[in-house]
Amino acid sequence: YLSSSEDGRNRLPPYQPAANWRTEHPIALHSFNHSLHLAYVGAAPKGMIYLSSSADGRNWTPAQQPNTTWRTEHSVSLQSFNNRLYLGYVGRELKGIICLASSEDGKKWTDIYQPNTTWRTDYPISLSSHMERVEKILIEPPSFLRNILLPKPAKL
Repeated sequence: YLSSSEDGRNRLPPYQPAANWRTEHPIALHSFNHSLHLAYVGAAPKGMIYLSSSADGRNWTPAQQPNTTWRTEHSVSLQSFNNRLYLGYVGRELKGIICLASSEDGKKWTDIYQPNTTWRTDYPISLSSHMERVEKILIEPPSFLRNILLPKPAKL
């Protein structure tokens, strides 16, 4: 379910963007190019990554799989920088390798990119951007926070 607020205190009633969208993980929401983008990991088939967008936060495009080979057992992350939207996830078939893909419009995505095949985790990742770099934040028990800075990717 989604809800919104204009003042940060009073919320509109929650609503379900689509009756058939099911997940067992937290969703990712990110504002990019005047639209709100949503990414989630589907419950059936399990582990598939789905994306949707909305210009008004109420009416959503049908959920699409950017690539049917992208699968994960964890929540996904969205972040933008340098006029691109980034999707980050931990690859299921890739044994915990951190995967990134990017898009100029939120619809057409690059192939996955693995910043470093030695970076592996059993936990979800979160992306944030700062000063022309994307930071990948890994949270590992016991509450250990590690930032790994990714170099600015080459223009596609």
